[in-house]
Amino acid sequence: MESTTAGHPPPGLAGRRSLIDRATARNAMSYFDEAGNWTATPEVPGLREHIWYAAACLRQGGEAQAARANRILESADYGMCHFAPMSVLQLLARHETQLTPAARRALDDYMAGVLPAFEEPEHDFVGVNDNFPCMATTTAVIGGERYGMDRLRRIGERRLAQLTEMLERRGFASEFTSPTYTPVQLCALAELSELTADPAVRRLALQCEERLWTDVMVHYHPRLSNIAGPYSRAYTVDSAGHVHQAHFVLYAVLGDLLPIHPGNTLFADDLSPHQILHQNLAFMQVSAAWLLAADYHCPKLLIGHALHKPFPYRTSGTAEIGPSSDAPTDISPQAANGDHAPTEYPAVVTTSSTWMAEDYAIGVARHEFHSGNQTDSFHVLYSPKGRTVRSVEEVGAVFARFRIDGGLPDALGATYLVPDDGRKLGLLSGRTAMMLYKPRVAARGAIGSLGLSLLIPTGGSEIDEIRLGDRVLGDGEGESVEPCPVFIRHGQVYMAYLPLLQTNAGRRAAVRVERRTDYTAVTFLNYEGTPRVFSRGELLLTGNGFVATIGSEREDGDFEAFCRMAGSAVVEDRLTTSPHNRGTYTRRVRYECGGCRLYCAYSPASEGVMAISGDGGGREERRCLPLSADGLDIEALPFYTSKTII
Repeated sequence: MESTTAGHPPPGLAGRRSLIDRATARNAMSYFDEAGNWTATPEVPGLREHIWYAAACLRQGGEAQAARANRILESADYGMCHFAPMSVLQLLARHETQLTPAARRALDDYMAGVLPAFEEPEHDFVGVNDNFPCMATTTAVIGGERYGMDRLRRIGERRLAQLTEMLERRGFASEFTSPTYTPVQLCALAELSELTADPAVRRLALQCEERLWTDVMVHYHPRLSNIAGPYSRAYTVDSAGHVHQAHFVLYAVLGDLLPIHPGNTLFADDLSPHQILHQNLAFMQVSAAWLLAADYHCPKLLIGHALHKPFPYRTSGTAEIGPSSDAPTDISPQAANGDHAPTEYPAVVTTSSTWMAEDYAIGVARHEFHSGNQTDSFHVLYSPKGRTVRSVEEVGAVFARFRIDGGLPDALGATYLVPDDGRKLGLLSGRTAMMLYKPRVAARGAIGSLGLSLLIPTGGSEIDEIRLGDRVLGDGEGESVEPCPVFIRHGQVYMAYLPLLQTNAGRRAAVRVERRTDYTAVTFLNYEGTPRVFSRGELLLTGNGFVATIGSEREDGDFEAFCRMAGSAVVEDRLTTSPHNRGTYTRRVRYECGGCRLYCAYSPASEGVMAISGDGGGREERRCLPLSADGLDIEALPFYTSKTII
């Protein structure tokens, strides 16, 4: 594909950078005293933020800003940080002549201490957090070149080859479509291509960057000013569809063609009180400055594809996920392999599928990323007003979380992450998604509640109507003793959620709708009562889930017609076994509504899938194409192969 000119930023980027850097440098002059010590109200930021503030000051070029930057670098606490080494190399490559001898010595000494660790295999691409190996690749190659460490440089080049091989096998990286971490991957590859002295490395880095941009741009919805799900890793700000790191890199290449961006939100004088922040405003602003400092190379054809998608629009792609568990990262080999070893979640090849209409996008991941703690396997973005969104108040979103012992926050804006306590399997056909859930079987004591919640942020835009079956909830709250469909009208967008198996382990209500400070929760309950200990077998066979259909006034006419259509579905969900299964169970789910048919048969205990149909539109699913996107010439992408790869 034709790329933006190598080595030159997209049109207007200099002005956008200047806007962000001026504000960030002003913050640095205010937040740090003349000795370089943090004095602001938010908690003291880490090493990476110190480096990002210093770099923003140095980019401004003023004498006072340069002095403050040097004092920040001279007084920083240099500890191990996955982000800091690459950030140091970025700063040294562009601003070394502006540094005092003391600041330069502090940075060089830090790099001398940490670079040997980047030879370790924990920084390889292993099907988990790809932002780490992306940064480690850039750190190893550029650090190796700068400090004459040939072995380290070669290890970095080997990691780059690992990434290219993965992109030959799969449509997306393992850490796919993450609003927070895909931008970090992009930044690392863009900087590698700009800073390396090796033309071969530069060429491969540019090709990998293009593939990462493909993930972003096939998921970008121009009317929603956001990338659609599913998301491998999402924080609350990501799940809610508010301004996040993906907006920063999109702003770099789209500018004001991006309706909602950091310039008119996070850096505006009148920040919306409804804007959810990751950590705090200071962190969001300085991370925007860091991500906008890179020179990106997004092909013009991908930009055109992102901005001018035909609706309805489909995209799907594969990603490979390594095995995991709920154990901490420092678990000992003895504990990992002993009699009480943690439950292992299998390595999988997942399929990420997304359907877009003019007013909404729905995304589903077949399998979750890692343990699933942070994965939005089911995600909906929409515009309640049925038009291009212009503020976070106009953005609608839905995401799902299985919760053990309740644990839903009073306000989404008060928590950086709502973890998922469930394991899930999903499939998508058009605008209809099927999600099968079970609780995670991590070691725990007595449990007082088990339930699957749909979280719908409502900051600035209340839901117009919620129905439990045929009953309209007058105040937007209520419950049903028996399982029943939930129908929702939010402006011009309609939703139907039909509960699935929903194992009854003892409960007062099967469905509950609650209004919280800044969101509505729709919960399908399995258990609610006196805390008790559930056996491993009980938890493994506790089923939950839903079938979701999204519609709109534009597509379906009035809400009554949509409810009649969605409510006419035939759903069958049961656990089966036989003597031939030798004590094991298969969950079989069938859904039919009009021309939409979904079927899945899988083992809740092992998570092995026996049969699945309807996902990805039938023929594409059977062929296991690594990547597809309506209207995009996939064959022209770097490393792409249309061979069937399992």
